[in-house]
Amino acid sequence: VEKFERHLKERGYGPYAVELKETGEFIGFVGLHAVELDVPFAPATEIAWRLDYGHWGHGYATEAAESVLKHTFKKLKLDEIIAFAVHDNARAFHIMEKIGMKRDPKGDFDYPGIAKDHPLGQFHLYRVKAKK
Repeated sequence: VEKFERHLKERGYGPYAVELKETGEFIGFVGLHAVELDVPFAPATEIAWRLDYGHWGHGYATEAAESVLKHTFKKLKLDEIIAFAVHDNARAFHIMEKIGMKRDPKGDFDYPGIAKDHPLGQFHLYRVKAKK
């Protein structure tokens, strides 16, 4: 939480808490993160989400991510947002596509620090640009 708060203070954006409207229950986060990995597309700003497994499949990540992107392009005036996930994470790719992101196959990469032959080492890159 301290790392998230510091990122928000330094950059003006970060991960935002996601709560159920009905109960106020915290179910995870959706937000923006500065990519500081040693990858060809960095520096960049990533949209990411992590929700409690019991709340998957209800549209919460999509709804929150759409709101974050709207805020990103209208208020923060950022030009492009990226997202990435391990090569077989079909659920994440589905959300990325639902919020208007497109895969950039030329940007796919091996995650730094993970062996190239590791089953979780290959990541797919998605992008979305602000509408002009």
